[in-house]
Amino acid sequence: QADPDFYLNVAQERTARVVETLGEIGAEVTRIENMTTRDYQNAYSPAGFDLTWERGYQEAIKNIRDMNVLAEEAGLNYHIGMGQFMEAYIVTLFVDYFGEVPFSEAIAAPEILNPNIDAGADIYAGALALLDQAIANFNATSTALPQYDFFYNGEASKWIRACNTLKLRLYQNTG
Repeated sequence: QADPDFYLNVAQERTARVVETLGEIGAEVTRIENMTTRDYQNAYSPAGFDLTWERGYQEAIKNIRDMNVLAEEAGLNYHIGMGQFMEAYIVTLFVDYFGEVPFSEAIAAPEILNPNIDAGADIYAGALALLDQAIANFNATSTALPQYDFFYNGEASKWIRACNTLKLRLYQNTG
C-alpha cells in the first residue's frame, strides 16, 4: 500500500542533502569556505561522513529501489527515470569524494552487511547505464507524473538535459 510519490519525495530530499553536504566539504577543502582547522587530517574523520553515507545509501538509493518495484507495476516511468538519475548522481559523487565505494552489492541484499567495494571505473560504467535507462524512461509514456518534482517541476526535457550533463562529466572524468 506504499505510495511511489512518498518514496520519491524522500529520495529527492535526501539526494539534495548529500549534494549539499559534499559541496560544503569540497568548498572547505579547496578553501572557498573556512575549514575548522589548518590541516586536513584533523578536519575530517571517517565517522564524520556517517550521516552522508546513511542519507545516500539507506535513505535515497534504498527508497529509490523500493519505489521502482511499485512504479514498474503502475507504469510510472517518469518516477523511475528520476530515481535512476539520482542514484547515478549519488554513487558518482561518492566515487569522486572517496574513491572505491560499494555499488554492485550495496543494498542488493539485506544479508550483505559489509558489501564489497567496486572500482570507480565500474561504478561510472554502471552510472552511465543508469543514465541511459533514465533517458529512455523520460522519453517513454508514463501513467502519471510525480506529485512533487522538486528539481524540474515535471519537465522531462530538463531531466534529460541533467542526465546528459552528468554523462558529460563522467566521460570527462574517465578521459
